[in-house]
Amino acid sequence: MRNLKFCILLFSVLLPDNAFSEEITVTAENLKGIITESAFKAAKTTFDISIYKNDEPRGEFQGVSAFKAPDRFTFKIFGPLGLTIFDAIGTDNILQLYIPSNDELYQGNLPQDTWLIFGILDNSCQYAMEETAEGYILYLLKAETRNEKQETRIINNSSLVTEPALSLSKGHSSLSKEDSLSIRAKFYFDKKELKHRRIDILQDGRTQFRVEINEFRHNFPLHMTFYFPSGITIVIKNKEIKLDEIPSEELFFLKDTEGREVKELKAITGKKSL
Repeated sequence: MRNLKFCILLFSVLLPDNAFSEEITVTAENLKGIITESAFKAAKTTFDISIYKNDEPRGEFQGVSAFKAPDRFTFKIFGPLGLTIFDAIGTDNILQLYIPSNDELYQGNLPQDTWLIFGILDNSCQYAMEETAEGYILYLLKAETRNEKQETRIINNSSLVTEPALSLSKGHSSLSKEDSLSIRAKFYFDKKELKHRRIDILQDGRTQFRVEINEFRHNFPLHMTFYFPSGITIVIKNKEIKLDEIPSEELFFLKDTEGREVKELKAITGKKSL
């Protein structure tokens, strides 16, 4: 045993620090692959949810959710005594909210590219990568008319700030300013684990919402914080998780709107979409 310890000590002194490490070149394709490989076909969860408005607590609840790729999700939020506060169903680009206590139905459009947070990427788009001191940013891009100037907005501490437009040089994986671009989404990766810890979803140069992911389990987000330009912050902590168990399609049926009043989502959110 003494000889074994001596050999281990000797090797630790003589070998360089990177003797067993492999240098990895990170590219846009690498990062894109990480997202698609971690995507799941279906999921069911139970979760705790906390809602804030301008950093002021507005309520804490429990809920259940289900997702089915590529474009189906539903969740229920429960209040005291297990009573349903509201149901939500998202199908394709339609979102419905139903409040049973008042028999009220709201309907509107989901923000463009909402499904990106589930790892459903659009292969028809361009992708580019930028390295920063903290990690890497993967951009989902759609080419615009050359020389067309565009302003992009991001959310920083629940407030909107402006950034200069970024662009992609043809044949390169890094960002430059030779071509004007429309940025549809940004995925922020850490350098240590190469996991995407933040996603910004943009439309027409404006951030629709931001998601920060603080913890994963088997590549599934456990702790997520959603920031919206309206000042709404939603914190979701997933608890029980069942992956790739295909939910019944009936869970995602939109409610029939014929013969009943349907209110626009902007009536409760202040916008036509969240």
